[in-house]
Amino acid sequence: MNVDLTVKYNGAIKSDSVYLFFYPTTNVELGQRLPMPDKKLVIHKSESEFQIYPGAYTLGVLAFGSKPLNTRIYIPPVQNFKMELELNPQIIGWGGINQI
Repeated sequence: MNVDLTVKYNGAIKSDSVYLFFYPTTNVELGQRLPMPDKKLVIHKSESEFQIYPGAYTLGVLAFGSKPLNTRIYIPPVQNFKMELELNPQIIGWGGINQI
């Protein structure tokens, strides 16, 4: 199925590459290694499209200047699924939030 992805940044720094890792949903203890991802992607623009099987995943997102994102998601079996990611700055005062 097709997924339309939009990446937004909550700050001034915008990464030129965003790395997405879709892991199978398993319980992972703190300090334990993650299983091999079902799908790995590198996105080079703020809007992109990719294909993936519907189901439940743990999503890992890495981008320069942004906090790593790790969350569980469910991709339903629909024709076109829209997904939006909002990334926050890694360091307060550097390329993003200047005031708390």
